[in-house]
Amino acid sequence: TIVMFGDFECGYCRSLFRNMLPLKDKYKGKVRWVFKHWPLNNNCNKVMKGVQHPQACIAAKASNCAGAQGKFWPMHDEVYSQDLRLNAPNLREWAGKAGADLAKYDICMKGTEPHEKMNEDIRAGRFARIAGTPRTYINGHLVPGVVATEILEHFIKSGIAAAKNRPAAKTVAKTQHNMVQAATAAATFWIDAYEGSIDADGNARSEPNVQPAEASWLDAKRACDKAGKRLCSEEEWVSACTNAPAVDNNSNGNFIDDEVEGTLYPYGNFPEGGNCNDNQLSGGSAVPTGSMPRCKSPSGIFDMSANLAEWTGKTPQDGRLSGTDFRWGAKSTCLDRQKRFGLGYRNNTTGFRCCADQPVPPPGKAKLVQHTRHGA
Repeated sequence: TIVMFGDFECGYCRSLFRNMLPLKDKYKGKVRWVFKHWPLNNNCNKVMKGVQHPQACIAAKASNCAGAQGKFWPMHDEVYSQDLRLNAPNLREWAGKAGADLAKYDICMKGTEPHEKMNEDIRAGRFARIAGTPRTYINGHLVPGVVATEILEHFIKSGIAAAKNRPAAKTVAKTQHNMVQAATAAATFWIDAYEGSIDADGNARSEPNVQPAEASWLDAKRACDKAGKRLCSEEEWVSACTNAPAVDNNSNGNFIDDEVEGTLYPYGNFPEGGNCNDNQLSGGSAVPTGSMPRCKSPSGIFDMSANLAEWTGKTPQDGRLSGTDFRWGAKSTCLDRQKRFGLGYRNNTTGFRCCADQPVPPPGKAKLVQHTRHGA
């Protein structure tokens, strides 16, 4: 069941509708779609303090009048598909396109019944503490913002699998020298369990309860090489983060823009507040490595989301930031890439970890340096 609280004058809601649209036919009979009105307009939604969307109330009323004739979803799709201005004449025209009898529609628009239906949705939204739109719940789990089609489909597949009582695959990972074994489709490899720090000799280190280095791609590459490891490729990083071998579904040479093969978050299929540094509990900076014990992948890799975005790429041509940093809150996931920055870019949101074909013993005990610089 997918429940969306929406506003017909909300541009973000329109974007989410377009992402949902291809899945409605694909999963017909398997997914229950629910729409609840949350107009951002104090004239019909007294929870709102003002009027952000002046046509939101009449649009919600029009959809309910079409719904009284069994045409809510055609009207819903018609309104969100239009880029024209919302107003009474356009809404009446779209109701006709949706198959509504316009004489009955006109009578309904003069009555109170559509307001009563809207008020039921608003009461539900108050209990859910809705403050803006869109707000989406998938099997009761909040999934905020404009979610990509691929992510929505991942949630749908997870829900269908759960309904069939298929237990999630359990991973018993090998751990050695603070490295965890993981696998791509082609081979196994080892990845640091903790975000990288850098010692006084320039070695990358993977240790718990230290401040991770704020590094550029160049810093990370040098430190991993010095420690006898390598900077992880995007394929390795995504495979480790999702706990399943990544697949380049669209054959474009990238792995972070594809379907989710494993878990979307290091701590499961849905965000759970407080597991990671997703509430900015540290006041807007990275927390020490491994200091949030529930913020780890099923195989035991810590902080692959919501602490620092991490540099990946074995060559300069492949260098990019993978994953999300502490600013993303509940939207933090494995599948995000930032490619607009140069290889020398670093600030308090950029980090790294290393990979290797075999577990690599840590270097000698040189003092860790505070390898940070707040700014690009």
